Amino acid sequence: MSRSRRSTSEASAASGGAAAADSGAEDDFMPPAKYDSTDYRAGPISKLVGETVYDNKRTPKRTVELEGPGRVVALYFSAYWCPPCRAFMPDLASWWRNVPEEDKKIISIILCGSDPDQKTYQAYTSTLPAGVYHMPWEDGKVSKTVEKIARKYGVSGIPVLLLLDAVTGEVINPNGRALVLSDPTATNMSWKPINLRKLLLEKEYILAPKKKPEVPMKYKHETVIGGNVLKNKIIGIYFSSSFCPPCASFTPVLIEVYKQLKRVGKPFEVIFCSAEDSEELFASEFFDVPWLAIPHQDVRRDMLAQYFHVEGIPQLIILDKNFRVITTDGHVTLLSDPKGQDYPWKEREVNELTERYSSTVNDAECLIWMTDGTQSQCKEARDVLLNVAKPFFERQAKPGESKRDVRFFYGGVEYGITSNMLNFINIREEDAVYPFIFYLNIFQQKVFMYPQAQAKTKDKVDQFLQSVFAGQAAHAKIV
Repeated sequence: MSRSRRSTSEASAASGGAAAADSGAEDDFMPPAKYDSTDYRAGPISKLVGETVYDNKRTPKRTVELEGPGRVVALYFSAYWCPPCRAFMPDLASWWRNVPEEDKKIISIILCGSDPDQKTYQAYTSTLPAGVYHMPWEDGKVSKTVEKIARKYGVSGIPVLLLLDAVTGEVINPNGRALVLSDPTATNMSWKPINLRKLLLEKEYILAPKKKPEVPMKYKHETVIGGNVLKNKIIGIYFSSSFCPPCASFTPVLIEVYKQLKRVGKPFEVIFCSAEDSEELFASEFFDVPWLAIPHQDVRRDMLAQYFHVEGIPQLIILDKNFRVITTDGHVTLLSDPKGQDYPWKEREVNELTERYSSTVNDAECLIWMTDGTQSQCKEARDVLLNVAKPFFERQAKPGESKRDVRFFYGGVEYGITSNMLNFINIREEDAVYPFIFYLNIFQQKVFMYPQAQAKTKDKVDQFLQSVFAGQAAHAKIV
């Protein structure tokens, strides 16, 4: 489960990390007294994180001092228990040290930490780079505040560095982490958001001829295609390279799906973003594929990789006709749909719990109905969950309200991901009694078990969900 808050394979390592944090923490962590109140108008950032934040020495800072015209506040969603977060912290610290002092008057960073206990939270905040702030513990209220902020901005996985306009509170760029990793020396201090529609439509692409030339060099035989060809189509943005064995295995699958959809007249186009360093390698790969390509060394390739936070290849981003993301795991999607029968691959209300959805389980709150794999149990689970899930997909959030992102799955014992799930919620396979239902919230490190003896009907499952949302359901910690 990559690029996400926490994976099942990382659970034990994370547990050990938290223990290490506990061992060096003090017993009585209390933030220093706040500044004396002054007459000022709190902006959106103050309303989000509170009127006072603290640095790694517990020195207070009025949040309003971080707000104002032209300023940017980066909310860093992270936790000590999360191995990817601990891995990213040195990169963030190094980058922050390289940020010029003048630019530090423009941008500020506030940790939105989601560690479960006071000591771990204190240990983690003490490691923050100088000048990076965090919220006070305040008897554990910080975790609820962070969850509320995360839900407002649709943050589910960590680490995430979310850049906000300090005046309006609106998102400037959702991929601050990618910006840091792509600019470690902090030489390009541009925080302007990428307009995806404009980026894709305004410039031209190249298309290889049907007959591959004997010496494919410098695109002498290509056709230039305007970006308007992408309008009203499902778009796949494909990051790949000839030096990548998994890419070599997946590219023929994508070619077959592409050709099949073209044969039946489906509006589908692919944009090739090559990771080749040399022009010769790019040219040889370009002439082997039937779709559009961004020319070699064109800045759009890096901008798209940054926008979608591409960290590995192959990766296929699939967009709908309005340039909204359908999935960032398109290569996994097509491997399970090699004939393109599920085009345009829209999200279903209820899905079977297969490896295809491993990252989804890790990135969103999930209601999971485990079965013994028999047709009767799977049908019962799917039928009930469809009725439960439908209102979640139909309901639109009111202005200023965040919509709870919940995914619904059913699975059987024959799926490889099932044993991982059982380990994650601390149930041995030999002890599992099917069917059973649980609600997984990796963001809070909590699992809520549906009462085993209770009837598994729509009304009862609805009641269970409402008790989870209200904080009234019993839960266990994910360890």
